[in-house]
Formats: sequence, structure tokens, C-alpha cells
Amino acid sequence: MIYNCPPNQIGREEQYVKSALQSNYLAPIGEFVDIFERSMAKYLKVNDENVTTTSSGSSALHLALIQAGVTDGDVVFSSSFTFAGAVFPILQERAKPVFIGSGIDGNCTLELFKKALESEPVKPKAFILTHIYGNFARDIFEIYEICKRENIILIEDTAESLGARAVVDDEEIMAGTIGDYGIFSFNGNKLITTSGGGLLYAKNSKDVENVKNYAFQSKDKGYSYTHSKIGFNYKLSNVLCALGIAQLEKITIFIGKKRENNLQYREELNQILGFEAYRHDSVRWMTLADFSLYLDQLDLDSVISRMYDNGVELRRAWTPMQMVELFKEYPVYTNGIEEHIYNSCLCLPSGTSLQKTDREYIVKMIKDTILVEIAKQTPRTSNTSPIE
Repeated sequence: MIYNCPPNQIGREEQYVKSALQSNYLAPIGEFVDIFERSMAKYLKVNDENVTTTSSGSSALHLALIQAGVTDGDVVFSSSFTFAGAVFPILQERAKPVFIGSGIDGNCTLELFKKALESEPVKPKAFILTHIYGNFARDIFEIYEICKRENIILIEDTAESLGARAVVDDEEIMAGTIGDYGIFSFNGNKLITTSGGGLLYAKNSKDVENVKNYAFQSKDKGYSYTHSKIGFNYKLSNVLCALGIAQLEKITIFIGKKRENNLQYREELNQILGFEAYRHDSVRWMTLADFSLYLDQLDLDSVISRMYDNGVELRRAWTPMQMVELFKEYPVYTNGIEEHIYNSCLCLPSGTSLQKTDREYIVKMIKDTILVEIAKQTPRTSNTSPIE
């Protein structure tokens, strides 16, 4: 079975995890926690004291909202084209989400952000901006300038886009390090994985100190177990950090493989499917293909099912938040692009262990599947199919 985005262990994972187990430091303390945090800080080009590991990307986002002071009744802007896990923490803090739509790359646009800011009766306390599918959100610099001027906390959701970057005045700036906070995910399907885990970046190192306290159950100083505020069990274990170190050592290889996947799909499918323009600032965590040409003749779920029967896992694009039952009551500012992406695009297998022959098989199965699904709807009368 060719899965959509499985993990890839090609380094020292077993060696480091074994060392962590032998140390008997199995809790969220130990040398591998320290090494992983320092290594991530170096990769992100920030100071060690500005990052801390967490048990997941969702917990990192929850902690960022808490440290930002988001509370009952506050308004929080959020990307509409994202995974629901990026919105749940807003509701956990009893705040109100307002959704901002996307441009053709799936990321929030400056235009729609401005429209929401001008139209909403209450100014947002924070804005969770997602870098989607490995694509750097290009409007983020202008958005952040407005956020600073309006005293809005900007939180970058970089769960899918570790490694995406922009070059400004000959300096590389990593996604997740521009706003006040940035969160990262090391879930099993991400560019690098700790099985489950995350990381929080904060521009102010004092915020990281406070977040660490929240993540360690908010225990007060001293020997007694006393607590002055609510806390959480949100830290990442030493064992899983050992896994993360080994994965991070291979991140350049993994990014290269993601881009290799994307380029081969383009070369072999661009006559029949749509693809977003190639971008050097994207790590291509996931490659989306647009099936718009065939939507009146096939059903995307049927394509997924038939491909799965042939040993290939395709996935739907994220459901825009305004289309999710749980969030339909909240305001949305959109131009309809993210809904088009959902209705017409599928995520192709994008694992870093894919070989050229795997991708060739995937391409063949896509072509065969489209032909079969179309034939079910319309009898063939000619040999003019663009697939052939």
C-alpha cells in the first residue's frame, strides 16, 4: 500500500531512542529534550531560549493562545482553509473564531484580512495564520505590520510547513518565526516526526518561560505541590525528542524528496490535472492536484475509493472551516477559492520514501481511474481523451 504521507526512518532513530531508554530519563526532561530544542532553534535561526517542545502542535497552539491572553468572549481571526485542530483551541478558551479566506496558494490573503478587520465590530485579540501544505504565506509580513499597529497577537500555524522560508534583504527567514508566536507539529505525517509532538516559538523569551510552566502543570516554585493557575501536561518526552533529533538530521533530504515528488507529478500529469505554480519558498509537504476538468463526470470520493482499491491512498483537501458543521455559525470573509480547492483538489501521496517507480505507478493509476470513472458516466465515442 502506498500511503499518503507516512513517516520515514533513514537515520539514527533507533540508536538515539535506545540511548534515551538506557538513560532511564523517560519523562519530559533529559539531555535529548535539551538537544532537540537547541537543534530546532538552530534550524529556525532563533535563540535557544525562544523555543520549547510540546506534546503536540495543538497543545503548542493552545499554550500560545493562553500566553497571548485570549479568554472568554475574545475574537480570534483564523485561516479558514486549515485543519480543524487549529481552531479547537480557540473554542477551548471560549473565544469566537472569525475565518479569513485564501488565495490560490491556499494561504490567507492581505485583502481578506483587511476586509475582516474593517468589517468586524470587535477587534481580534489574536490571528492564527496557517502556512498551508508547506507553502510560505507570502502576505505575512504586511499582515504582521498591521497586527503590530493594531495590537493584535500574530500566531503562525506552521504545523505543515517546517522548512518553508522567505528571503528578505538576502536573509533567510523561516516560517513560524515572523509573528509573536509560531507553532510546529511533529505528528506522524509531518516532514519530520516524533510520533506525536510539537514545538512553540515565542519572540519574547519570557513568554517561553511562562509557557513551560503552563506545560508542566503550572506548579508554583518551592517543594510543595501548589498551583496558582490552571496547568497542563503538555511537554514532550525525552524518548520522543531522541526520535526528533534523528529526524531533524535528515530534514534537507526530506525536503528534497518532497520537491522531487511534486516535480514528477507535474511533469507526468500536467496535461490532464491542474497544479499550482512551482515555488522555491515551499517545502511541498503535500502536493495537490486539481481535477476540475472532470468534475461533471466523476466524483472525488469515488476516485479516492478506486485508488485505494489499487493500493494508493489519496486524500481530500482540508474542508474549509465555514463548511464544517461545528463552525458554520461564525463569520467568514472569503472569495470562494478555498471552497474551490476543497471541491476540486485531491492530495497525492507525498511521502519522503517514495521512489520514481512508485510515482510512475501512482500516475498510471490516476489516469486509469479517471478513465474508468468517466466511462461509468459517459459512453466513449472517440479517442480524443486528454489522458491518452
